Amino acid sequence: MKKIMMMLTLLIAFNTNASLISVDVSDTNISVGDTLSVTINAVDFEATDGFFFNFNYLASIFDFDKNSILSDIAVVETGSGNDGISADESLAGEINFDSLTGSDVVGNFLIASFDLTAIAQGLNIFDLNNFFSYAATSDYNVTYVSGNEVTVNTAAAIPEPASILLFLAGLMLVAGRRKLF
Repeated sequence: MKKIMMMLTLLIAFNTNASLISVDVSDTNISVGDTLSVTINAVDFEATDGFFFNFNYLASIFDFDKNSILSDIAVVETGSGNDGISADESLAGEINFDSLTGSDVVGNFLIASFDLTAIAQGLNIFDLNNFFSYAATSDYNVTYVSGNEVTVNTAAAIPEPASILLFLAGLMLVAGRRKLF
């Protein structure tokens, strides 16, 4: 009986749900010049006062807009020493997120949302890696809600409006009538 109670206690004590990091993109098929919004959410996070991770993309296909960052945690400048989340693109195609909150964040919250602008055609596979939490006692799983691939197509050519052709035809008609009279 003692062994059964000990087994049940161990099973209950070590049966924790892994925290989840979900990555969602606004579209998986865009054109050059379009803006893609990336949203990174925390789901069932354990209480932590800090974490960091890298978000990778192809710098030859996308351009990172640092001014577009939103978060449920205060957004601060990298190296400012203030509590909050910062994003630094130290290498082209790698955004380093670092958060020191000063107080615990827990549960479900927006880690970061930001924009990438498509600058060239191609296929991009996003990757979120090197996630570390200072207070983690369980693993963090990463899931890509819309998939982690985005295809960028060339921008469609805009045809000349038919109204210009009609205007020129009318102008030629008026000029031709003037010569007759």
